[in-house]
Order: sequence, then C-alpha cells, then structure tokens
Amino acid sequence: MLAGKVETVEDAVRSLGLQQLGRWAAILLYVQGGTGDRRNPLLTTAAHRGCPMELIVGEAETKSEGAIEPGRAFLAGMLSMVDALLGRPSEYLVQEFCLSDEVARALTHHEGALGGL
Repeated sequence: MLAGKVETVEDAVRSLGLQQLGRWAAILLYVQGGTGDRRNPLLTTAAHRGCPMELIVGEAETKSEGAIEPGRAFLAGMLSMVDALLGRPSEYLVQEFCLSDEVARALTHHEGALGGL
C-alpha cells in the first residue's frame, strides 16, 4: 500500500495491483451496461465468463506445473465477446489492445489452453 492518498492512475495501479484494478474495470464495465431490462446481455455474458475461467485455471494451477496464470484466464473470459460488443473483428481488437500472443490466439482462433476454455 502507498503512504498517503491516491492522486494519479499510476498511484492507483501501485496501490491496488493490476489484478485488482482489472476486476474493478470489469465491474465498471458491467455497471455501465445499464440496469434492469436495459442491461446489454452480451456484456452480462462477457462479465460472467471471466470469473469461472479464473477459477478453473486456479484449480488446475494447484494440481500441475506450468498452468495458465488465473489473471490471464480472467482477461480472456472478459474479452471473449469483445468483438460482438464493439462490432469489430477480434483480429483487429487484439492488435488494438496489444494482448499477449496466448490471449490473442485464444480469442481469435480458440487455440491453446485458454482457447480450449
């Protein structure tokens, strides 16, 4: 934790850590999707994919070496519907977001361990 108040985004990242910041971003995306009947069902589905993927990978990680990092699985789950949400092809979006090769292959071609999930 930082001593003092958070004054910049950099301070927030240092204080929260990237994983926790990612969770807050996911929650904000979900909330921004609307309320009640106005909530975007695609956004709801995308939000619901991140946590189960993280849990599945976390469980596998305790049983084997070289397993996928849970935060990466959470990200892939959250972004699994980004093409439909933003109306752009996945290939374009993974380049725009500068995603790792592993996450990019999972999202665009369903390849690798993440792609299988």
